[in-house]
Amino acid sequence: MSSPEEINPYRSLSPLERRTRSLSPPLQSPSSFRNPDRRLSEEYEDKSDQPFAYGYLLGLFSSPDMGAFLTSTSFSDEIQALPFHWQTLISEAKDEVIQERTQHSPLKQHPAMKRLENVRQYVWMAAGNDSSNLPNTLTSILHQDDQLWPIIQSPHFFTSDNKS
Repeated sequence: MSSPEEINPYRSLSPLERRTRSLSPPLQSPSSFRNPDRRLSEEYEDKSDQPFAYGYLLGLFSSPDMGAFLTSTSFSDEIQALPFHWQTLISEAKDEVIQERTQHSPLKQHPAMKRLENVRQYVWMAAGNDSSNLPNTLTSILHQDDQLWPIIQSPHFFTSDNKS
């Protein structure tokens, strides 16, 4: 008969090793995704008391001048956690604004800033132009961002150039 330590491999590990394994379990054992040190109810607890995860986007879309906001703020870990096309759009828009301001001459076109403005208009429309709805709307849009892809791609989505 095998000893209890042989049956449960977590017993022979230090607390740090158990925590590390629970965060990055081996791929061949799906049952190890669950942390053995936590109750099942803790894994599904309400996270509504957690801080809003998209504060940068909330600040950007509620700012009266997105260009000024982009130049005055630095990229945070929050931006790195966004989907890649969001990161790219924000980075390109920031580069356009910085380039225009450092060269002291207006650029003829701002395709990324126009696309970012389209996204902002869409988010505000989806929120019913109510700032109290903005956090929930941003969260929803980021989790279902396939609806946003045409807006991100086209700099003329909300203009008269859009014939759809």
